[in-house]
Amino acid sequence: WLAYCVARRALGLRVETPDCAPEAMAAGVLWAVAQVSWFVANEALSIQISFPIIATLPGLVGALWGVFVFGEIRGWRNYGWLITSSLLQGVAVACIALSKG
Repeated sequence: WLAYCVARRALGLRVETPDCAPEAMAAGVLWAVAQVSWFVANEALSIQISFPIIATLPGLVGALWGVFVFGEIRGWRNYGWLITSSLLQGVAVACIALSKG
């Protein structure tokens, strides 16, 4: 997308940026950090421990983006379900991480 914008400006054409461009760029940066973290986790932990952690946390991050950035999750009942499931996931990830020994 960035190369597209540079190329259009170089041709003297107007660049049409979508409203969600900053959020999309931030999501890409988060994805890159997650990929690097995946390799670091595999180096430090065994695959049996690192895979459940790395498979669980992106869903939580996505849900938080849905609440704070995109407003997809609304209503106190839905917030309650989100908090409950997030806490359960946190406990599960902590148990998996502590089981290394």
